[in-house]
Amino acid sequence: MKHPNMLAAFVAATVLSSSAYARDSLIVQASPSVARWTAEISHSLDHNLRYPHTFGGQVPEGVVTVAFDCSDAGLPSQVTVVSPSRFASLDREAVRAIKRLKSMHPLPLGVSDGQRFEAEVFFADSENSLHRMQTAARQRQQLASRDPTILKLAVHAAR
Repeated sequence: MKHPNMLAAFVAATVLSSSAYARDSLIVQASPSVARWTAEISHSLDHNLRYPHTFGGQVPEGVVTVAFDCSDAGLPSQVTVVSPSRFASLDREAVRAIKRLKSMHPLPLGVSDGQRFEAEVFFADSENSLHRMQTAARQRQQLASRDPTILKLAVHAAR
């Protein structure tokens, strides 16, 4: 049986420079650019994300919005679904993929631990479905009021 193509897109938030002392010398780790950081997080999320099994030939499609913080250790924390899809299996998978991120460090310049992130995860069975969902999401974002405490950045991953 052919597995459905899994296409996912993520919307997350932004970015901190990191420095550390080692023995008597100062080691400075350069912060990645926003583009590089989002590409790395996108790759990690894509690697963690699995399209849930289908039942009775039905391939569930939907969009899940998940909010989370970055802990001092660089791990996602306080992971919660803020806008569920119509399928609990998609919601669980989006949360699972975010919780499995190994590290969000180093964060880009200007973002600190404790920053609120939001990921919009698209589960689509085809390029056309993904395009339709992304267009609807952009329209919703234009109508919605923006919360200045949540930084957002578009991140796309496909499988």
